[in-house]
Amino acid sequence: MHRSGVGQPDSTGWTDANSTEGKFSVRLPGPFDDFTVKNSDEGLEAGQFFVIRSVTPEGVRLSVTRASYDNPGSAEHYFNNWQTGGALRGKEEGHRVTKYRGFDAVEISASDDSSLIYARTILVKRNLLLQTIESPLSQRAAAEQLKATFFQSLSFEP
Repeated sequence: MHRSGVGQPDSTGWTDANSTEGKFSVRLPGPFDDFTVKNSDEGLEAGQFFVIRSVTPEGVRLSVTRASYDNPGSAEHYFNNWQTGGALRGKEEGHRVTKYRGFDAVEISASDDSSLIYARTILVKRNLLLQTIESPLSQRAAAEQLKATFFQSLSFEP
């Protein structure tokens, strides 16, 4: 863990969250944690995962993960899972293949009996950047209000 519970909201209620090692930043609606996980398996999952996450008082979880894979084909493999809709549980509510800052991206929303997720994954060379908002169904309106600022504020180094 690099940092825990850091970040002071500005006058808009949002804070700038910069990853210590992941070369990305995003706006979050409150304090955040910043950490790195290394997976030394020899399979497709091997690599480093740089994470920034935050949880609102209503229980809405926002996170950005940069997955930097050791295996050259891993990022594309997992990105293809997102393109085909095979990456999420629950009922898909929306699915869009698009671009973000010139890179291929997929935006998905899904829900089950108790929760919902809004997600975007971006293929950046041998990396995947994954933005998620996860929420109890009862907090759908709160999660909806966070989407625009959170998803539009991501910046990263390729």
